[in-house]
Amino acid sequence: MYLPKWRRMKRRKELFKLLIKHGRAELSARSGLNSIPPADDAVPNRSQEEHALEVARDLEQLGPTFIKLGQLLSTRADLLPPAYLKAMSRLQDDVAPFPFSQVKGIIERELQQGLHEAYKSFDPEPIATASLGQVHRAVLHSGRDVVVKVQRPNIREGIIDDFEILTGAAELVEKYTDFGERYRLRSVIRELRGSVINELDYQQEVHNFKILKRNLAAFEYIFVPEAIEALCTSKVLTMDFVPGVKVTEATPEVLAAIDGPRLVEELFNAYLKGFLIDGFFHADPHPGNIILTPGGRLALIDLGMVGWFTPSFRSLLVKLLLAISEGRGDDAAEVCIRMGEPGPEFQRSSFVRRAGHLVTRHRDANVRDIDAGRVVLEIMKIAGATDLMLPESLTLMSKALLNLDKAGHFLAPQFSPNEAIRKQSTKILEKRALNYASVPRMFGNALETIDFLETLPNRADVILERLAKNEFRLDVDAIDEARLLRGMHKIANRITAGLVLAALIIGAALIMNIESSVTIMGYPAFALFLFTVAVAWGLLLVHRILFSDAADEKKARRKRY
Repeated sequence: MYLPKWRRMKRRKELFKLLIKHGRAELSARSGLNSIPPADDAVPNRSQEEHALEVARDLEQLGPTFIKLGQLLSTRADLLPPAYLKAMSRLQDDVAPFPFSQVKGIIERELQQGLHEAYKSFDPEPIATASLGQVHRAVLHSGRDVVVKVQRPNIREGIIDDFEILTGAAELVEKYTDFGERYRLRSVIRELRGSVINELDYQQEVHNFKILKRNLAAFEYIFVPEAIEALCTSKVLTMDFVPGVKVTEATPEVLAAIDGPRLVEELFNAYLKGFLIDGFFHADPHPGNIILTPGGRLALIDLGMVGWFTPSFRSLLVKLLLAISEGRGDDAAEVCIRMGEPGPEFQRSSFVRRAGHLVTRHRDANVRDIDAGRVVLEIMKIAGATDLMLPESLTLMSKALLNLDKAGHFLAPQFSPNEAIRKQSTKILEKRALNYASVPRMFGNALETIDFLETLPNRADVILERLAKNEFRLDVDAIDEARLLRGMHKIANRITAGLVLAALIIGAALIMNIESSVTIMGYPAFALFLFTVAVAWGLLLVHRILFSDAADEKKARRKRY
């Protein structure tokens, strides 16, 4: 526990006020999930947009944790309607810089040497500030131009405490609301917490730079700067300075001098390689993190947020992207179902129909008509509406695709992501086929076949022996007998309780007419006692029916799924 008790109470109060102020129906995302209008004919809801901007402003006022929370929620189309996704994506880390004296102290403490021992020169004025840290220009003694990212003092402790409070709030919402249960809010908060904590570990970012630089070494037009590991710790990151401009700030003269389509194709193929082959990719390629260098290359910076895909997930992802690019809607829907986790109220036919229609409708769209990431975004929206939980890793991929599309709009509006997906996926399938046909793989398969054939006679003998002894059993769990009996007992108990309750009320009413030496407010004391017991019993029964039964049902559903 890092915050003092009074500070934690104040923070809880601020969060409670935020939930009370904005915890209305529009944030339940039900209206935004039940209908998904096409991008070209969607009618903006002015009041919803205004409220979304207000929510974003309130999150900014709560500080770094909630700014990051909003930025990460901007990718969760399964949780929030489009107006809120747009407002959250515009949250800015535009905060006041912290004093240079603190910057100097953190660097010297972390690097265990004086500032001018580590750097030949160091600009005290930051070139960028954010909620988690700020960036300064510097020059090494070798003359190498670098930038130094320094983490804000005590930011880690504050974020850990904020997420503790958020976890408690998510637990209450999940326990007492259908929205919280369906979208597993505790799991969402855990995911967001892990993402933010990873961003606070600059050593992990150094590792990310090394992996990405190695993976993209073959791409001529993609540049990944190098971190100077000797001057990096968990709170200080020193890396090459990348000259250039953001792709969205390039002038028409600069754009005319470069090969925009080639750059976009190279960038998109690099990301497809990360998605489908490496299983590792830069998860936050917004235009501010893609720099157009004077040499006409694209530099990727800020690797605090990355994504990882397992081999099994990559196999499904290849099938999904191919199905989307070729307009095979039903196939894309089935792959999503295999990727996700159907909930207790999963509407399979509705999901397949709506997702299939969406994919077919966007089959031949180019980047001017439809963002490549938008299809994944809409699929996640449909999944949320039909109670299908898609994995968090798909969220990161959709965010990366959406941000890539923004860069593509500026560099090459006619670039077709679907065509790039078809080409790259075909190459990947060919490569996998060659891998399966390789001598080591064939030798391994042969060994597995030999092992299977060696054990087959023994297994067949066991099966035949059990058949001969009539010991072969087939278990079918068609009805949960225990649950059925519990339900019947509950009904019987409720009926009995109701009869006893009615008897108490009738008995109390009859005794009211009998004179008694012991009275309360003029009424017989025993009659009032019976009536009080009946009221208390009745209230307890109503509470049990309204709240406890619902909680028991939720627990039972969690066990089944």
